[in-house]
Amino acid sequence: MIPRRGAFVVHHRGERSVVDANHVLFFTARQPHRVSHLDLAGDACTVFRFDQSVLDEAIGEHGPTSPAAAFPRLRAVADDAASFASRRLFVALTAGEADNLAVEEASLRVLQSALRSAGARSARAGRDHRIARVTQECLAERPFERWSLGTLAAAARASPYHLARSFRATIGLPIHQYQLRLRLAAGLERLLEGCDDITALALDLGFSSHSHFTAAFRRAYGQTPSAIRARLVRDGLARLRKISTAAPRALA
Repeated sequence: MIPRRGAFVVHHRGERSVVDANHVLFFTARQPHRVSHLDLAGDACTVFRFDQSVLDEAIGEHGPTSPAAAFPRLRAVADDAASFASRRLFVALTAGEADNLAVEEASLRVLQSALRSAGARSARAGRDHRIARVTQECLAERPFERWSLGTLAAAARASPYHLARSFRATIGLPIHQYQLRLRLAAGLERLLEGCDDITALALDLGFSSHSHFTAAFRRAYGQTPSAIRARLVRDGLARLRKISTAAPRALA
């Protein structure tokens, strides 16, 4: 599962795991768990379901050999490749553009990228894990706020120094980069939903300008927001032309 929007907490065997647009989450079949949302807006996720044989082979390459270990330990910050690929696949599916073979291959690329992220770093237990979780909850609830290290440290009941060190050691990213990725994921989702005012979008997301947003977006996804919008517009016009040229034949 890769969230596209929103944030929630997964409760499993006494543990609380924050999941937001930065994460990929693996569920083992019939594994009991409970979910609580961090806001009233809910969430939107892309869910992938793979045959057990595929999972066993993929997990064996990148992580634990036991499928039972897949959840909740395989909850990791998704790399940009997994995040972008899953969102592009969602758009293609909803637009009816992808055939079965393309969907299967794209899904496996997402799985490989996600497992690579999950195997790269696992969360540490104890106080550092709690500090990181509280900080993630703050960022997920208000991703566009101009947080200070002191404010986040107070919420996590830690010193700013210990917060910065333990968050990076536990999550694998510095706090500012984690928040940046939340903002960029929200921006990508808005673009794929049809937003065409990139300057207004940049300001809504907390960026200082259109150029600031564009530079950060390009570094993360390899394309500018304008390029993605242009591609979506071209794809939409192509579908309209296809429908309009097919209509006379259907009426004949």
